[in-house]
Amino acid sequence: MQRTSRAGFRLVIACCVLWLYAVPGSGIGAHPAFDEFSHPSGFRFWLPDDWKVSAEGDALSAEDRKGLAAIEVSVPKNIRQFDSAIDDMEKELNQTLKNIRYDKPVEQSLGSIERVLLSGTGVDRESGVEMVFGFGIYHKNGKLLIVFAVTAAEVYDDYEDVFIKILNSVK
Repeated sequence: MQRTSRAGFRLVIACCVLWLYAVPGSGIGAHPAFDEFSHPSGFRFWLPDDWKVSAEGDALSAEDRKGLAAIEVSVPKNIRQFDSAIDDMEKELNQTLKNIRYDKPVEQSLGSIERVLLSGTGVDRESGVEMVFGFGIYHKNGKLLIVFAVTAAEVYDDYEDVFIKILNSVK
């Protein structure tokens, strides 16, 4: 078994977040009535309460206590369409991962929210570790929210249910 590289998935997260510059706003906070996070863009979502969460402006990062899985949430600046957001995310992933394989995208309409879910695998260019990633792009009231999740393939089974719950919790 290959040793999981915390630096590897942190590099993937850091590079993907570079383009996720948040629109200035009032910040992100826990919503007391829903035990969810509320984003100034009007989106709400759940994160595990035992994950380390940090926010800067409208961008949010969360990492599990072991440092093996990470989530990034943001409203992209100057991007308003699904295709543009997917193209930009793919460009960023290609800078940090090689041998990327994408699963078939899933497009859904959930009430007032349209979403595209995309997942895949790739090899971290720096560490050589096989990574599993997924991202959801959500459209509501003229704004996009992007939720990006990543972990090493060898521990993905430990985080799959959490990632799915986070992606499905966006309201």
